[in-house]
Amino acid sequence: FIEQVIKEDAFLLSIIKKLLGLGALEFVAVPYHNSLASLYSGGLDEFEEQVKEDVNLLGKIFSVQPKVLANTKLLFNDKIARSAEAMGFVGIFVDGVKGLNAESSAFTYTSSAAPSLRLLVRDTAVSTALVSGAVEEIDRLKNGDGLGVIYLDIDELGKRDKTYFKLIAGTLHEQGFSFTMPTVKRGA
Repeated sequence: FIEQVIKEDAFLLSIIKKLLGLGALEFVAVPYHNSLASLYSGGLDEFEEQVKEDVNLLGKIFSVQPKVLANTKLLFNDKIARSAEAMGFVGIFVDGVKGLNAESSAFTYTSSAAPSLRLLVRDTAVSTALVSGAVEEIDRLKNGDGLGVIYLDIDELGKRDKTYFKLIAGTLHEQGFSFTMPTVKRGA
């Protein structure tokens, strides 16, 4: 995505850099080729290479070091957790992790396989509502602590225009919600 922006949209690149400079944007590392390497036997080396390639690209272009990882389609298991922790990430976005036994609505957990890694569990209902533009669902879906982790794939965002983003941001603002970056701990 970033390489395409550099080649084709200098204006968007300048906006990304401006948001980054304002602290309103945080990059999340991903496997460079968006592959399923993390799932294959012996594929963790390839997975780590791809993540490092993405981290190096972001460092070269934006002088940032991502602290949170989002695997392809938010895939997760204990091997991926240990790998992410070994690469120095403090958090990883996950989706549909069975057996978490949610004790709170904070949507952040830890993994026994990688205790220093925060699992940022995507609030599937809210994220899906946002992708579909069903803003009327947001109020119904929030829990006592507000909304959980919202994660939208860049390919979904690329299909939207300015009006969509204004509608989502306006609706969330009207309902009193605020956003934090993935590395900010809740209540911090």
